[in-house]
Amino acid sequence: SGKITLGAKVKGMNSKATLFIIARAAGMGGGPPLAVKKIDQPVFPLSYVIGAENVMMQGTPFTGKINLTVRLDNDGNPTTRTPGDLMGHYREPVEIGAKNVDIVIDQAL
Repeated sequence: SGKITLGAKVKGMNSKATLFIIARAAGMGGGPPLAVKKIDQPVFPLSYVIGAENVMMQGTPFTGKINLTVRLDNDGNPTTRTPGDLMGHYREPVEIGAKNVDIVIDQAL
């Protein structure tokens, strides 16, 4: 859990954008995410929690260390990348259940 904020250099956010909070098992370079939380029309700063209820494949254990990435997506489709989409990530893997995992959206795609 933590807070998501917009970086000072990020401008022109689409008020109808969708925020995706994406958790991947630490050390996994690709493949499907472990868990994803979708938030329509987010308002920043935004407090968030991602947990076992957000696991992509039911029955997959939500344990260990994860890498967290957030994506502010203009078209609401997580499989496409369009101009104006923004992202941020937490700098290092964290244990599931960690608190104060604050992320700044500070990169344009």
